[in-house]
Amino acid sequence: MKRNIKRGLFYFILGFAGLFLLRLIYGFIAYPNGVEHQVYRNVGGLASTSFKGYSKRNIASKKVQRSNGTQLGNIDQKYEKVAAIHAKSSVFDKDEVATRRVIKDFNALIQFEQSSGLRGNRVLSLAIGVDPTKFDAITDTLSKIGTLTSVRIDKSDKTSEFKELNAKKAALEKIRDNLVALKKRGGKIDEFVTLENRIFEIEEKIQTFGLNLGEFDEENEFCTVKYALKEVAKSKTSIPLSSRLKTAFEWTVKFYFGLVSILFFAALCSLIIVVLIEKLTPVVRRYWR
Repeated sequence: MKRNIKRGLFYFILGFAGLFLLRLIYGFIAYPNGVEHQVYRNVGGLASTSFKGYSKRNIASKKVQRSNGTQLGNIDQKYEKVAAIHAKSSVFDKDEVATRRVIKDFNALIQFEQSSGLRGNRVLSLAIGVDPTKFDAITDTLSKIGTLTSVRIDKSDKTSEFKELNAKKAALEKIRDNLVALKKRGGKIDEFVTLENRIFEIEEKIQTFGLNLGEFDEENEFCTVKYALKEVAKSKTSIPLSSRLKTAFEWTVKFYFGLVSILFFAALCSLIIVVLIEKLTPVVRRYWR
């Protein structure tokens, strides 16, 4: 009996030691010393928040074929297309130069720029206006600078908004022309002053609509690329042997004793089932007789 207990204890310890050794070897392979890795510092979400103060809209247009019953017709579609690209880099200065070179090569415009953070923890945010025909190409090129962390492209139709602005401006111009015509009829001074004030208010509204419609001018057609580059540092891993031993031991204890517990309860359940079968078999036989 003692010999069987000793043998069982020996195999138990041997299994634990073997699993511990395998886990220790895995730690050295998966996390070797002296390997450089990027250390990403939290910069408070600057890349996602730095464009909050940027409100410039770039509108583009294209000819779209639409069927109208029996014939096809072309309509001018107005749309807004925005790409949001986030990247990180451990060679920040080099990638910043590369970014600006790409912008120059595509004849794009930097419409918004923000630099923040100290060396080793910097963020560059650029809002770029680019010709609609070059949008896909510049987006693809910028995505290859640094290490891409996220990219998102949104396209919104603005045709209805353009038509609505034109309709409102035309309606105000008609009202203004009617009020100007009333001035020629003469009248009391106070009525004349009130009429002038009303015309002035309408002129201001017309100018506002004119500015908004300026965004839809084909001469100013652009698509937008919001590019944010975060700086990350590099450091070399150096994991102490004591830490490796501790990690391997803790993992082995959890895994090995968990496995032993499962095997123990499985054996216990099997034993209970066998005992029940042995106890119930005579009863079943008597019943069927």
